[in-house]
Amino acid sequence: MDILEKIGYNKVRLFRLTKEGDLRMPKKRRLLTLLIITLFLSACQSITTTSTTVPSTQTTSLSSTTLPTTHVPTTSQSETTVPGSTTNPTTGYNTTLPTTTLPTIHPVTITTISTQIVNTEILSISTNITEGGVSLSKPTPLLNDYITISATDAPGFKFEHWRDLESGQIVTFAPEFSLALSSQRSFEAVYLPEGFADYYLFSTNDTTITRDINGPVTEGTSVSLQAEETDAIRFVAWYDLIQEKDISTENPLTIEASQSRYLVAVYAIEASDYLAYSTDFEDVTKSAYEAAAVETGGELWWLSDSLIGSGDTDQKADTKSVRMRAGYLETQFLVTDVTAISFQYGQYGTETAETLSVSVSANQTDWTLLAEILSDSSFKTFSFSFDDTWFQDHSLGSDTPLYFRIEGLALTRTNIDDVSIFQTNFKREIIPEVFLTPAVEYSGYYEGIGGLTDDALILALRDILWDGFTKLSYGDARYVLSFSDRDPETNYSSVRGMYDNDVIATEWISTGAGAWQREHVWPNSKLGIPRVDNYSKNQGSDLHNLRAITGINQTRSNRYFAEGSGIATTIGSEGFYPGDEHKGDVARILFYMDIMYDELNLTNDITMLENNPDTNYTLEGAYAGILDLLLQWHKEDPVDEFELHRNEFIYSGIALDPDGKEINPQGNRNPFIDHPELVDMIWVEESSLPIS
Repeated sequence: MDILEKIGYNKVRLFRLTKEGDLRMPKKRRLLTLLIITLFLSACQSITTTSTTVPSTQTTSLSSTTLPTTHVPTTSQSETTVPGSTTNPTTGYNTTLPTTTLPTIHPVTITTISTQIVNTEILSISTNITEGGVSLSKPTPLLNDYITISATDAPGFKFEHWRDLESGQIVTFAPEFSLALSSQRSFEAVYLPEGFADYYLFSTNDTTITRDINGPVTEGTSVSLQAEETDAIRFVAWYDLIQEKDISTENPLTIEASQSRYLVAVYAIEASDYLAYSTDFEDVTKSAYEAAAVETGGELWWLSDSLIGSGDTDQKADTKSVRMRAGYLETQFLVTDVTAISFQYGQYGTETAETLSVSVSANQTDWTLLAEILSDSSFKTFSFSFDDTWFQDHSLGSDTPLYFRIEGLALTRTNIDDVSIFQTNFKREIIPEVFLTPAVEYSGYYEGIGGLTDDALILALRDILWDGFTKLSYGDARYVLSFSDRDPETNYSSVRGMYDNDVIATEWISTGAGAWQREHVWPNSKLGIPRVDNYSKNQGSDLHNLRAITGINQTRSNRYFAEGSGIATTIGSEGFYPGDEHKGDVARILFYMDIMYDELNLTNDITMLENNPDTNYTLEGAYAGILDLLLQWHKEDPVDEFELHRNEFIYSGIALDPDGKEINPQGNRNPFIDHPELVDMIWVEESSLPIS
């Protein structure tokens, strides 16, 4: 059988698709099949065999026709949280995957026979190939169970993604993911044959996307993609959902299928008119009538037999206007999507009335008359509106770029002022929600932040972090770190060293063998406070910013965090890379400090970090990290078990000093460890600027 037939491109089908969407075998074939099965069972009555019972939730079915199940995996996993997946709630909030309706999108899909692997009242899972299978952390999941779903390997095929069948959204590219079953769900594991690739195409609105080759293609094949355009809907760019950026403005776009691509055709839609250009001529001086180009309002104009007048007899809106004889004013710049033009005009001094002409041109050679108007002693406003009918009558598109000219037809002098050109505002549409992201219910400690973004979210988080916050001394921090920074990978028998994973004793040792220190991740000298001592209770003693550390503390010093790779190391003379295993921890600590203390700031201005004095205990030096780099680190090094344990202990754990005295918890949490998605909600924004 051809490899594409296995994923749905069958030339001969045993089943047909009913109007209700079910796969059903034609009646004649069903009768023939039943006859064959009856004869087979009769022949088997004399044969004794040993049978194996397969759990009902692990049966493979096509519609109402039961197929053999011996090839279906029956191995059950223990309930675990898969790295990078939705985490099991531990702090009074609930994480679920919502059943939302996907905005208008146009995925290019392949026709498949979906093999039902699991089908219960609460969960339905399928694959698009018969060779695929799944395994569950719970054989028979129930409502509100927290489960892990895994797609099994299929020889000759590669896993593409999990898809939510109700919304059409992509759940994850990982073969495993976890979720809380808060409602009935249906998922499909999508596979492609090895050596093949596909284009999963989406749009920001209800437009058609076509391609010259449909379905999966062999890797290396070039495919042409075409996005539909209209006057009211303008194509802007192809956006790559994996790279998270525009990759091309070409339409059509020819692209090689080196791997499967997930692309969005991004459009801009017509919005309300807006002022595209204006000038009052107050910013230019020209004292002679000789023809010359002048710049005003940021653009060039050609003034023929005209000057800039500012006398008492010049009619004007402010202090200046153009004084024109038998010449003209002409734009030397083009304006597209024009909707209207307006200006003020009137005769200079006591001179007689004059007729003016207003024209437009696409090439500064062939001019089309808009109107002839009479200029007299009154100072009045002319305006002209362009509609679709005008453009059609003149065989022009509404997006045709135009020049403008105002011309005097007599030797008498006229004043022109306050020119305004209006344009259709095309605004870029936002990227649709192609990926199914968890809908988080913020309750318990984080109750009240749901639906908030930007400054409102920052202020709400700051209130939460300070409510119940207990300032501990820098001295007490020594003993808290010996508990909070214990390493899960050593069964909490030692403390994990910052930046180098050094194995540190669980008791505080200040000097000699085994000594360790307290590292300020946001350096003490950049906190805007004097150097701390053991009695200090301020941002310099905040436990979320302190980590246990050994000798590499001197290597880091107070250097700002800079880009690197591999192990922790200095970068140049002032930068420091914290290491691949610690860069996410660093990012989340700095995010916490930035939110907790209003006087601290993250920046993308590298000069704010490089020119910061080595010891600057003032707010002028309260900078510690490159924001864009920290955002990248946050994604590349996700939250791990160490951070979760440390966050919980700082919030509620009881530490002991050497005399056995209890040290109360600090009483607040790092929200970016509990809810990593908050980082995007505060610092990452979608662009909605006009493309014009």
